[in-house]
Amino acid sequence: MIILGILIFVHELGHFLTAKLFKMPVLEFAVGMGPKLFGIKRNDTEYNLRAIPFGGFVNIDGMDYNNPVENGFNTKKTYERFIVLFAGVFMNILFAFILILGLFVANGEEKIDYSNKVGSIEIESAAENILEKGDLILEIDNKEIQNWNDIFTVLSKKETANTCLLIERNSKQMEINVELKYLDSEKRYLLGISPNIQTVKYNIFSGSKRAAVQIKDITILIFKSLKMLILGEVNRKDVSGPIGVLKVVKTVAKSGGIISLLYFTAIISINLAIFNLLPLPALDGGRILFVILEMLKIKVNKNTEESIHRIGLIFFLILLVFITLNDVINWKRDPLDSIKNEKEIEEVMEERVITATEVEIEKNNDNIPLENKNNTENLNEEKNKEYKFEKNSGGINERYSKWICKKIKSIRSS
Repeated sequence: MIILGILIFVHELGHFLTAKLFKMPVLEFAVGMGPKLFGIKRNDTEYNLRAIPFGGFVNIDGMDYNNPVENGFNTKKTYERFIVLFAGVFMNILFAFILILGLFVANGEEKIDYSNKVGSIEIESAAENILEKGDLILEIDNKEIQNWNDIFTVLSKKETANTCLLIERNSKQMEINVELKYLDSEKRYLLGISPNIQTVKYNIFSGSKRAAVQIKDITILIFKSLKMLILGEVNRKDVSGPIGVLKVVKTVAKSGGIISLLYFTAIISINLAIFNLLPLPALDGGRILFVILEMLKIKVNKNTEESIHRIGLIFFLILLVFITLNDVINWKRDPLDSIKNEKEIEEVMEERVITATEVEIEKNNDNIPLENKNNTENLNEEKNKEYKFEKNSGGINERYSKWICKKIKSIRSS
């Protein structure tokens, strides 16, 4: 709730600051909803803290067309009203940008080399003392290897342990015979190698560019999620409200630590911005739509506009009650907690579409990572199942929160 409260405070702060900038009378700036706990009054504005730590609002005088006031909201020019209405969305996007930029500058970004180069070798694996870090795998059992996806595909189809590798080491090619180790829990043979993972460092300038790209990618995926929701491709159980988000935040903080929590906060902030920008009654986007119509000299009866916003507000309150009840019903032990191996993961995920920021599962201090997006095509051909992974996501779903971690540290071992 603290995170949601901060994000809503940031949103409302945008409205507040721009309203003050254009000398609109602000009656109240409230953090939280419900009964007032305490507050102070400065320059005709009350600053209040309310009992329910979710939500908040800025009460700008003059938004009621039937009660005009001096310098009130509706007496201002259209561009001034547009800026005030858009400021909340802008502040949420700016806040997300600052968070992501800070993470990139402070911690860098882990990137996986998906080429055919060996990055690391597992202890007591088939590859130990045979392969070396930096070896290029050119062929496996006379099958050409060009990238890590090829390595995974060929090894996943192995039915015998004896394997012939053609590698390149120090610019020299050599053939090596290896006895793969069989992993009972996954019912397949493993070589015991992982791709190379490098940390890319950013300064304030390169980090800004990378953060902007990240926000763009997250935004695109949020709209994809909205499209799925509109088309009915999202199960009712997969829709979360404030309580569901609370559970996600708890799990993310526990699984990925402060860095994952900050990154997830940025995602929620972008979600909040886009949701408020939707051209629906009672939302900022709905009010912006009417301002744009006014700019285009398209007249809309002001009383009709207010009635539309009131109806929209009632609708969203009903929707909030429904989503909250849905969260309460789904507030139970996560069925994924009992997963012990990859076979069980496949059974749980067989009929699920997952959009995740980063994909990783931690179980008993061991990472059991799922295939990244580049691997899913061959996986579909092999298993004939639907798996949809996205690089980033704005979707909020508590069932998949364990997979939202700092970065992809590894993909499925080969």
